[in-house]
Amino acid sequence: REEQIPASALWSEDWRGGTMVGPEVYRLDEDWRADPVLYPDLAQLTAEVGALGFKEMVYFNTFVTEGGDVFEEITAAGHAIKTPAGEPLLFTGADADFSPTALVDLTNADARAYLMGHLKGALDAGVRGWMADFGEWMPVDGAALASGEDPALVHNRYPVLWQQANREALEEAGVQDDAIVFVRSGHLGSQALAQVVWAGDQRTSFDDDDGLPPVLPIGIGLSA
Repeated sequence: REEQIPASALWSEDWRGGTMVGPEVYRLDEDWRADPVLYPDLAQLTAEVGALGFKEMVYFNTFVTEGGDVFEEITAAGHAIKTPAGEPLLFTGADADFSPTALVDLTNADARAYLMGHLKGALDAGVRGWMADFGEWMPVDGAALASGEDPALVHNRYPVLWQQANREALEEAGVQDDAIVFVRSGHLGSQALAQVVWAGDQRTSFDDDDGLPPVLPIGIGLSA
């Protein structure tokens, strides 16, 4: 405000806390609740920044990482995508940046309701949006879904299921005209659900792998 920089939102990706994994490496936790040390009173924070003219935004994805605040609850309730043997299917080692990690089974109505409870909980605390990250990691091999569907057929639809949950959370909380959720994954049907799509974490360069060039076909694909 002092520098007269136009802004209407503050995005706190670290609202879930983090862990030092090296001398100079701080990795954000894959949690669904506000870190009680960094954010002891989220509702008070949203009220204070609201008085300054800002909306508070946070972060969600559908990963469930061992040691995170919802891992035991989700795996014990059977809300994670499973192996054919009925165990939680975990990304480990080179397959994940934060292993061992499961994914919420969005074809499971109870799992979906549990997830949406956390989304609406953030809204109840005054949050008015978040990055709905990922959605493209839905496993195909060795996966069993609550719906009984072929995981290969659900893989591309998983982002749409994720975006439906986000949209419905806003609508059920009655804040769909006062909140923004931005996403990076998508499939047919995403355009009607996602308010904002960003292309991912591109570098500020002209590199072919992850600079400006791939943004162009992404934009064209979104407009189709």
